[in-house]
Amino acid sequence: MIQTVEENKIWYTPRQIEWANLARKLYHAIGSPSIEAFKGILRGNLIKNCPVTIADVDIAERIYGPSISTLKGKTTRQTPTPVIADEVEFHQNYL
Repeated sequence: MIQTVEENKIWYTPRQIEWANLARKLYHAIGSPSIEAFKGILRGNLIKNCPVTIADVDIAERIYGPSISTLKGKTTRQTPTPVIADEVEFHQNYL
């Protein structure tokens, strides 16, 4: 069963959703590191006076899932299969 963002939001209060939005906005503002690195930044208090907590990040992940733009940017391109040309030259001689 596919869950939508709206279905995921019903489990949280408006304040939790607001802080999750702020966490996601901060995540993109600092360059979209991995989620574990982002939590490490928050845990280490590397951003001064940051109101976002690790719980806000967890809620944002549960509501929105992984960031699509980050997945697209960090996913490597797979090598396509080479095209093999099976063309045969046909020369027609005119009399």
